[in-house]
Amino acid sequence: MNKNLIFKTYNKIQENYPHFTHSDKFFLRCILKRNNSIIKIEDLSGKIKRNSIFASREIPKLNFEFQLLNQRKLGLLHNDKKIEDFKLHNLEDLFMWFSTVFINPNHFEFYEEKLADSSYTKVSFNPLKKFQNKAIGYYIINNKDNSIKEYYSKTNPSFVEEISFEKKQGFKWRTVDTELSIKYDKYTKNDKYFISNAKLNHKTDLYNRKK
Repeated sequence: MNKNLIFKTYNKIQENYPHFTHSDKFFLRCILKRNNSIIKIEDLSGKIKRNSIFASREIPKLNFEFQLLNQRKLGLLHNDKKIEDFKLHNLEDLFMWFSTVFINPNHFEFYEEKLADSSYTKVSFNPLKKFQNKAIGYYIINNKDNSIKEYYSKTNPSFVEEISFEKKQGFKWRTVDTELSIKYDKYTKNDKYFISNAKLNHKTDLYNRKK
């Protein structure tokens, strides 16, 4: 497909999304799994105030203010009386992830797919061979107003073997897959789209001296 639909969607960003200071409530749940078994959960809820949902020429830097209202943490001990720990993204970094849905069209090839609901079009993207470190994914675009209804991206499987390990004190690890999924709904009072749900998954291979 040609890139006209992508360019139309990008050109409507300021019209469709809030490029002004606004506040939202948020609920975050972070889950740590080992071999698909849940071993730790942490919940955070509060309020966020930001100057825009996306950066732009007019607002090149996103600013965030947070108020935490509640926090809960629980985990499971194993036979060795130890519990795996993880470091959460700080809130500013996390919300920056949720504001990163734009790609350079010159680095990708696009595939258009008609959906059962003709109001939307799915546009999948794959990086060109010389940009294998870029993610693969898709947009679901509202054909009426060229808004992004859903965005999804993940680590390009062709690039995984190129990801290097970090090493420390007999351990080595690398994040082999990162998935980002964001959905948007329109707030009728101001006719703008806001994040309704977002999910960020990291899959990490961890090795110690034995395995």
